[in-house]
Amino acid sequence: MGIFVVRTHGLAPHALPGVASLGRRPTVDASGRILLEVHCLDWPDELGRDGGYGRLVKVDLLHKLRDERTYDSLDALREGIARDSADARDWFSAADRG
Repeated sequence: MGIFVVRTHGLAPHALPGVASLGRRPTVDASGRILLEVHCLDWPDELGRDGGYGRLVKVDLLHKLRDERTYDSLDALREGIARDSADARDWFSAADRG
């Protein structure tokens, strides 16, 4: 479990780069359910805002960025998500160069 750099297949003609959380969402959900939540870094305009719902996709976990953590507030969670997204972009950029 943790935060991962991912590629998502099945939404567009090409795989979409992203960042994903695989785990229990300890900051916002006390149920203990394990979920995979994916954020595509460059969402295709042609899919619209809700174009990913109800679609069967394949998600490749490419690199673990860090373990799951609990944040003190939703603002801190948002900052963490922004940092994870930036780290995922950096990973893709380095992978493209090397």
